[in-house]
Amino acid sequence: MSGIARSQSSSIISVDQYQLAWNTLIEAFDLYVDLGKTDTAAELATESFAFGPLTGTEPLLRRALELVEPGSNLEGWLRARYGIAQMDDTSDFDAAELAHRRAIDVADATGDDRLKARATVHLSQLAHARADYDSCVATGREAVRLTRESDDSSGEARVGYFLADALLAVGLPDEARDVSLSTLDVSERIATGNWVTGAVRSLNQAAIAQGQFELDFHGISSDIGELTSRIVKDLRVGVDILTAPSRAVDTINDALDKAVAAGGPGAYGFLNSTAKAGYLSYMTDDSSLAHRMIETRAHLLLHLHPHERNAFALNIGLAWAAVTISDHQTAGEMLDRLTPYSGRVEPQTTCSVDRVLGSIACLLGAETNAAAHYLSALEFLTNAGYRPELAWTSSDYAEMLLDRDESGDREKAIELQDEALAITQELGMQPLTERILARREILRA
Repeated sequence: MSGIARSQSSSIISVDQYQLAWNTLIEAFDLYVDLGKTDTAAELATESFAFGPLTGTEPLLRRALELVEPGSNLEGWLRARYGIAQMDDTSDFDAAELAHRRAIDVADATGDDRLKARATVHLSQLAHARADYDSCVATGREAVRLTRESDDSSGEARVGYFLADALLAVGLPDEARDVSLSTLDVSERIATGNWVTGAVRSLNQAAIAQGQFELDFHGISSDIGELTSRIVKDLRVGVDILTAPSRAVDTINDALDKAVAAGGPGAYGFLNSTAKAGYLSYMTDDSSLAHRMIETRAHLLLHLHPHERNAFALNIGLAWAAVTISDHQTAGEMLDRLTPYSGRVEPQTTCSVDRVLGSIACLLGAETNAAAHYLSALEFLTNAGYRPELAWTSSDYAEMLLDRDESGDREKAIELQDEALAITQELGMQPLTERILARREILRA
């Protein structure tokens, strides 16, 4: 029966098939326990690594841990997997971290380099889930080193995606690109489709962040699976938002419809697109889209941990929607939620948190705070080379200065607009070019 479960899990293409294989594995586990073969049952539970898309694995792993000798190598492997289950099933991030650190302690005691590497991979994944990008970068770099030293290609492919995403968040796109290229190479070598897709996504996201809008899918086809198709579409929407936002509206509205229809965890598959709805509403001054974004939040936030990366992405979108329709209550709530992420960008959009905070502060009448946030955003984005976001931030800051109209504000605003126009005209960001020029026409009137 355990052989059947392994066979089923090795040829999976859908979540339903994962569930079938998982049910078979549970039956095999129960059978071994009934036969008194507890070590075999516990070893079988470690194979839950192969069932990544599923939640609900925590109870079996907890049962398995009760069967093993404390301090044994088998306990270490179960702890490493148990930490992932606690993160995915219960969002108990603190307990998950304890499980992974226990696994590392066991690895050190038993001399299992591969276990240590894999538990470090999971610590990086956990930091990414928490949107703790500094920790994700630190542990991710260590995990890459350990997985290479222990010849754990699967672990290296896994950590590469999370590390690249975090590197984008902290403003290191060149290193993110290098990591993604390495991840792509490893993933193609071991035929791990999901991590191939993840690496391609990160490569293109780094390129878009720096103003390179020609997408390169490195030979992957949107026909090979729903995940790949969705990511390809999401990347194209990301380019459209910067260069032809009106073209992205239908796609984003469709994602909102699907998120509402799916509800709960099923809405996660559309989260990256729906989170862009608020950003798009601001860029196109589309109040109806902003209202839809805020109305959809109940379907998306219901099952999200308040500190989870997914919530971070969604809150960025909600903040922009609130600014678009002058929703002071939602804007104030997003100010509290996003302030801890000051000095970072949301990696899937490379939208500056400080730019968002500056726009919220403008809405709430705190112009001094707004100026400080805009200046912080400009410094970060200049250093990172995130030129499209730099152009938008320069434009937003200029608009704030023109509205405030204190001594020297107009001259500084024109300087910022000139800098933004130089970028938009070079990169083909026509909508922002038109926005800046329209504001100048108003000034001349």
